[in-house]
Order: sequence, then C-alpha cells, then structure tokens
Amino acid sequence: MTVTSAPGKVLIAGGYLVLDPLYSGVVVAASSRFYTVVEDAKGNTDTIIVKSPQFIEATWQYRVTFDADDKLVLSQVTPEGAPESKNKFVQLALERTFQLVKEIKSAEHVKVAIRNGLEITILGDNDFYSQRAQLEKRNLPKTQESLKKIPPFVPLGVRIENVHKTGMGSSAALITSVVGSLMIHLKALGSLDRAGDDDHARRLIHNAAQYIHCLAQGKVGSGFDVSSAIFGSHIYTRFDPKVIQPLMESATGDTSLLPTISPNNSAWTSRVQSFRLPPLTRLLLADVDAGSDSPSMASKVLKWRKENSEAALEYWTNLDEANMTVSQALLKLAESYQSHPDEYLQALKTIVLRPAVEWHTLTGKNKVVVDLIQQFGKTYHAIEASKSTVVRQKMKRMGELAGVPIEPDEQTRLLDSCVGLPGVIGGGVPGAGGYDAIWLLVIELDDDSVGSPIANVQQLWQSWQEMNVSPLLAEESLSSGLRLEQSALPPFALRSLDITPRIKIVTKMSSLRPTEIEVIELSDSEDECTGDAATIKRLQRNLRNSRVQHRVLKEKNEQLRKEIEELKEKLSAHNTSMAVDDQEPHSEVARMLNQVLLNYSSLEVLQYEIQELIQTGKLAQDHYGKYTREKQRNLQYTKVSNQGLEEFHIFRISSSSTICGEQ
Repeated sequence: MTVTSAPGKVLIAGGYLVLDPLYSGVVVAASSRFYTVVEDAKGNTDTIIVKSPQFIEATWQYRVTFDADDKLVLSQVTPEGAPESKNKFVQLALERTFQLVKEIKSAEHVKVAIRNGLEITILGDNDFYSQRAQLEKRNLPKTQESLKKIPPFVPLGVRIENVHKTGMGSSAALITSVVGSLMIHLKALGSLDRAGDDDHARRLIHNAAQYIHCLAQGKVGSGFDVSSAIFGSHIYTRFDPKVIQPLMESATGDTSLLPTISPNNSAWTSRVQSFRLPPLTRLLLADVDAGSDSPSMASKVLKWRKENSEAALEYWTNLDEANMTVSQALLKLAESYQSHPDEYLQALKTIVLRPAVEWHTLTGKNKVVVDLIQQFGKTYHAIEASKSTVVRQKMKRMGELAGVPIEPDEQTRLLDSCVGLPGVIGGGVPGAGGYDAIWLLVIELDDDSVGSPIANVQQLWQSWQEMNVSPLLAEESLSSGLRLEQSALPPFALRSLDITPRIKIVTKMSSLRPTEIEVIELSDSEDECTGDAATIKRLQRNLRNSRVQHRVLKEKNEQLRKEIEELKEKLSAHNTSMAVDDQEPHSEVARMLNQVLLNYSSLEVLQYEIQELIQTGKLAQDHYGKYTREKQRNLQYTKVSNQGLEEFHIFRISSSSTICGEQ
C-alpha cells in the first residue's frame, strides 16, 4: 500500500507574469493536501478501480490490456446498472503514468505489478471546496473554529463537476498525488527523501505531472501549481512550453514519453528558488462569493498584451520588479529572524497593535528593533501603499486595461479594510484574481498580552455586508511539497463493512490503534534555551492538547465499538425476517459507524498536526543553534520513532550537557 499527498497553492505575487519564462512568481504551498491511496486489489485481474468518496457517482473502473506489440491500452469499464461517469484527469493520469512506468521498467514489469488489479482512493482536504453549505447545514458561523468542527473529507453531496472550488489548485494537487503514488507503488523510482529540485525522483514526477495536467486541461499552462505541489513554497520560473509540445500534439499517445519527461532532458528550464514566509506570521485565506473563470481571464490579458506589445512589455517588467521587491522583503525578514530573533520578536510586539500605515513613523532606542520595524513597513509598502509601483495597484490597473476584474472594486474595498487593521502586513487576490478568494499576511504571536490580528480579521469578515466572505483553514505548509506518508497506516483507506448479507455500508475505517504520545518536556532550569519561547510554548501546549483529545477519542471509540457489536448481533438474529427496506436498525448502525469514522479521522488529523509541530520544533532548534551558542544553553531532541501502527513517539526536548544547537 502506498499513500502520497500533495499540497494546494497560493500565488501571492506574479499572477499572469508566470505564463512567461522571462518573469517569476511567488507561490506558497498550503497546508491543505490531496491524498492518493494505492492498494493491490484481490483478484480483479488488470482492473483499476478509482474512488473519490467525497462526491456522488465518483467511482471509475478501468482495464489495462496489452496488444501483440506490448502497447498499453487503458479502457474505461462501466459495470452493468452503474451510472456512466467519466473523469478525464484521473484517466489520463493513470494511462500516461502506466505508459511511463512501462518505458522506465518494462511491459512485463507493469503486467506483474497490476496482475491482481489496483484500488485507488483520492481525497482532498475540505479547504479545496467551499464549505458554506456544510456550515449552513450545521447552523455554524463562518469562522475557522466552525470549520474545524466539519469532519475531514466531508462528503459534499454533489457530482464532482458541480462542486464549488476555492481556487487552491485542486486539479494540480490531485494529478501530482496520483502520479507520485502510482510511480512509487509500481516501483518505478526511488525515495522522495530530499525536498529540493535536485532530487531525480521528485523532478521525474514533476515533469510527468506537468505534462499530464496540461494534457487534461487541453493547453500548456504556467505550471506553478504543479511545481508547488512537488516542491512546496518557492519562487517559480516556468518551463519552456515547447518541451512538451510534441507530446501534446500526439493525440493517440503513441509517442514515447521518457525522452521528454526524463529529468536528464535539458529542455526543462523551469527554476525553483527557495522561499518561505517570515516566522511568526500567518497566511490567512478566505473564499469570496463564487469563483472566476481563470482561463478566460488569462486569454483576455494575453490578448491585451499582444495588441499592446511595447507598452505591455514595459508594464510587465515594472510589475515583475515590484513582485521581486515583495519576495526579497519577505525573505529578508526571515533572515533577520535567524540573526536577531529577540529583536525580531520585540519588533512584532511593537507593531502588532498598530496598523501598517503607521509602522514607518515608529522610533526607539534599540536600532536593530527599529530597523526591523522599518523592514516590516517596507514590506507593507511594497504590497499595499498607494503608489503606481506597488503590486496590488499595478495588478488592478492591468485588469482595467485588459477588461477583466483582476481585483474587482468590491475586493478592493474588502482588502483595504482588512489591511487597515492592526497587525496586518498586506494582502491581495491570489493567482489570476477575480471573485475567487483573498489572502492576507498577518502577525501571529502566541502572547495573550497583545492583540490578535487573526481574531480582528475574522470579525471583520463575519460582519462584511458587500460580499459573502468565508475563511479557510489553510496556511503555509512547513513540510515539503509532494510527500510519501511514512506511517504503515493508510490514513484514509476505504473499507467495506458488511452489516448483514443484504446491506453494505461503505465508509472510511482505519485499523488505527491507540498511540502513545509523549509530550515535549521543557527544562525548568534558569539556563534553559529561551530564544523562541513563543514557538516552544505553543508546541508544548498543542501536544498536550493532542494527548488529551486522543485519550477522549479512544474512550469514545471503545464504547461505540461495544454498542456496534450489540447492534450487529441484533441485526444478525433478525436477518431472516427483516425486509430490505427496513432501515431503522441499519440507520442506527450507520450513525454509529459514522461517529467512529469522525473520531478516527480526528485521530488521523491529530497525527498529521503533530508532524507539523515536529517541523516547527526542528525550525526552532535551527534558530537556537545560531544565536545561543555563546550562552551555552542546553537543548537536545530525540528523533521520531514511528513503528507502524503500534508506536508514534514525538520529540522530547530536555536539558543535556551539549551546547545549544550542537548535535
């Protein structure tokens, strides 16, 4: 069994410009992910069954055959009585990935690998789809706390083509996770240990996913969404579209893929530069009204550019300079945290209670703190200030020139109000813009003595009348892009549970066993490392909360299991006399099974939240090592011990005799 996940994306700078290899864009990988689970089936020879259980009529069945010349043929099979349903993205991902694996290994290798068939399950985090209907169904306000009460991967009750997306790159994340999971499961490549763009396996999946995504969309796009799904947050410069044009023009798929897809093909010219948002800041996202038609908007912008080539070239060049000013300002802040973490924290505490427009007027005795405040002020001005050179102003103006609503007036009024709140660094409309979403970068301090910009923003969103604003839970992902889930447990494997011979309830059931969670313990000694106290305290508190939640859920599940067994015995005893349409007992079983599902899903979410906390702990450890060496403070952590389903141990930070930061 193989499980991979790929993140969604937020393009915070470089909209439209990323279509041109001369320019770059700043893409942030989101914490929301698409998961693909690939399992060997039991006896369904050469049959591939794909399920997307969040949607209705979202099961697709395919058969793989080989002709006399070992040409691979993937054909869809619709079982008798089943509704006809097609998914071009899934079918092309399967077909071209199998073809690529055949070229890398052999036809015989593929035949052996799928001889018993495959079962594939695809699931996307809730943030990829609007949850307005779910909130209304539960009579919940549109807040992040309310969204946390919605079960993970909640069924949406619609066909996949009718779902309202939030513009986070669902199709790119889906294809990337499917291609990656298949190639790993079929043993066509090695490990995904390295996160950088120098990893051969990662670049092979990147090239394949770029090609398949373009093929499914019917055009060669910029590719920043697939790149983010592979590499995480970065500054992206696109590949030359000519590299895959021959494959795009081969409608039958007879052209060999590997010579083009191979990472050794120098024609792949895309560039990935490391990027992350500054520490102690938070990316906030909101779904705003109905989505936009990004391809249509892009075609109009490109038409304007073609008809006004000379003026557009100058305009795009100036806009690119403004975009890079923003990216470098954000990177400089991250570097400043590394070199002056105490002063960085003090600067944030100073400005968090003031709107960004006032930051440049602040003075003080500590020059480093004042300089950092000015850096934050320059970042705000680079994104927001009312000058013709800043990103938001130029993007809005370009939309007006091209006749498309890149930043509609309604969005402008909403963003201006948000940015006017204390502690908000900047914001904008992501990607192609329009009526899709907005993003904000706000200060996030784990300190009750200062105000909460996040709470203020959410309060504004709730009270906003001109547009319907609904927050998302996603933030920047601290882990890599495409990720092979290391646990032996498939987090979302589907299981069919037979209640009676005539009733089958299909639900997500994992074999997760209770885990032992060791909470981080911090030394109480006076010489303990204190450089990033806010991060460590938050890490400690969250892990403790996770342990409590885990214990409560464990107890609930044990009780529910007992009740379910009792109900199953009652159903079995009455099975011979029970009518097929007698749903009352079955409804009760279904209700309880769903409750078990929710609890186990919560346990799975906790484990992944803990993994994210581990990443935060690693970052904190790196920061300590750079600025507390001379203080000889003590910090040591043990590595995670993950032994399949039985154990899941978290970092233990304790005092030792080593110098802080030395391993």
